[in-house]
Order: sequence, then C-alpha cells, then structure tokens
Amino acid sequence: PVKGIPELLKELRQNEIVLNVASSSAKINIEYILNKLDLTNYFNFIVSGEEVKYGKPAPDIFLMVSDKCGIPPEKCLVIEDSSNGVAAAKSAGMKCIGFTNSGTNFQDLSGADFNVTDFNNDNIRRIGEYIKSN
Repeated sequence: PVKGIPELLKELRQNEIVLNVASSSAKINIEYILNKLDLTNYFNFIVSGEEVKYGKPAPDIFLMVSDKCGIPPEKCLVIEDSSNGVAAAKSAGMKCIGFTNSGTNFQDLSGADFNVTDFNNDNIRRIGEYIKSN
C-alpha cells in the first residue's frame, strides 16, 4: 500500500469513521488488491465503476456510496488521486482531499478542498482534524 495508508485507515476506524471504496476499476481487481494488501477489513463495502451508468467525472459512484451507507453527500469525504475523481466528488456535493500520487501522472487536483502528497503523521492528523471540523 501507499506508505501511511494502513495507519490512516486504522486511525479513521478507531474514530468510528465509516470507510468505503468507490473506484472506477473492476470489482474483481479492487477486491484482489485490497486482499493482497490486507486492507479489506477496513471497508464496509466496495462500489466499482461497473455498478454505475456513468463513470467519473459524473458523481454517480459517490452518490451510490452515500446512498448505500445512509450518509448525506455533504457529510462524506473523498480522498482522490485523479482529476476526474475530484470533479466527481465535488459534483456529488462532497468534500474532497486530493492525493498527489506519482503513479497517476500528477493530475490536476486543484478542485479539491486541500491536497496532500503523502500520508505521514502530520497529514493523517490534518485529515482527522478536517473530518472532525466538518
């Protein structure tokens, strides 16, 4: 996993934050990666791009997650590493943190509420504070 992700997920779960996956990837690929990285148990459920009519930048995938977990979009926070994902999250009425991931060719994440380049302890704390204040 990206350095710091297991620690971030553990911190969020300990603070009773509901965690779900909304990915454009095929569900079988998402499940494989989460299992391989031993991260599956952090998430309540997965929604893949195969399950919605319109993919990112349409908000459909994020709105489906909001609906499935019963949390209004304005109370949801998305962590995204793509410009289409940021656009989808904001279009859904959700807050969004942009993650500059070197594996995604440094996409334009300027539409996010704020951006991080890693998940070090300072950024994990910053994300936690952002969640608590919203």
